[in-house]
This record gives sequence, structure tokens and C-alpha cells, in this order.
Amino acid sequence: MKTKLEIKLQCDACAATRKKNELVYDAETFKAYCTNISVCNDKHPNSYHNFAERGTQIPLVTYSEAAETYRSKLLADADKDTLRALELTEKPTTIRFENFELAKYVMAIRDQREMASMNAVIMDIIKDHMTMMTDAKAIIHSGTVLEQKQEEIAEQQERIEDLKTVNKPTYTPKDDSEDVI
Repeated sequence: MKTKLEIKLQCDACAATRKKNELVYDAETFKAYCTNISVCNDKHPNSYHNFAERGTQIPLVTYSEAAETYRSKLLADADKDTLRALELTEKPTTIRFENFELAKYVMAIRDQREMASMNAVIMDIIKDHMTMMTDAKAIIHSGTVLEQKQEEIAEQQERIEDLKTVNKPTYTPKDDSEDVI
């Protein structure tokens, strides 16, 4: 989930690239459209064709108004954890390393990845950790599925063996005298 409305520089109707002040936004869908409908096409929500069909205009707003509406909707729909996470995205968080080993480790990663900012290094480490945890969960899940499949295969093999013993023909000397077809 994005915490801010993304600035779009392309009209959703005609796909033309415009300057920020040459676009307006639908306050419901947050799609960007040309400010001037005469340079756009019939897909514009307020084009002559669409206006004639509906009989009314759809309210389109500037980016700043759309961004404020987006933020209001985000805050209204947010639960407690989302609000706490939102606060982390908007306010700086300070960090102090508790020992030299951690500090040296982070500095080594910064040098290795040739990053200038300590913030970028910490963000990179967190992203690496998230990826690693996601991969670990996927591996654990696939291991669980593999175990389940192996159990199913073992159960099927047991059933096959049971069926073999139940349906196993028994040999009697009388069978030698019968003609085999």
C-alpha cells in the first residue's frame, strides 16, 4: 500500500505525457486526465461525447486535492497497525548501534554496496531480511507440502500392498492339471 498518491504524468484517457499542472485527477479513482478536454480523446470522462451521454460533468481535481483525498481515505480505512506503520514512513527514526561489531558490519555493507547514505544501507538490509524471510516461509511451506505428499504416497503404497495380499491367488497342486488359456 502506498502512503502517498503517486504523481502521474500520463493521461489515462489518451496516454499523452503532460506536466503536473496540465493534469487533473478523478477524486474517486485517482486516475489522471488532461486538463484541456479538447486536446484529449473521447475516453476523457468529461469529453463532449461522455458529457452529452451523462448530462453532467465528473468532478476532477488538482493533484494536491486528490492527494489530500487519498490520504483522508487511507487514514479513515486504516487500522491501528497501519497507522503506526504510516507514522514510521513519515517521521525519521533514529538508530544507535549497541556495539562495534554491528556498526562495523553495517559500514562493511555500505562500502561493499558503495552506498553513500546510512539510511539507504539500513533500508537495503531490511529489504534483504524481508526477502530472506519470504523465501524461508516459501521453503518451509514447500517442505510441508512435500511431507504431506510423501505421507500420501506411503498410504497409497500400503493400500496397494493390502490389495495385493487380499487378491493374491493361492497355488494348489490341482492348478497344474488345468489347461491354461
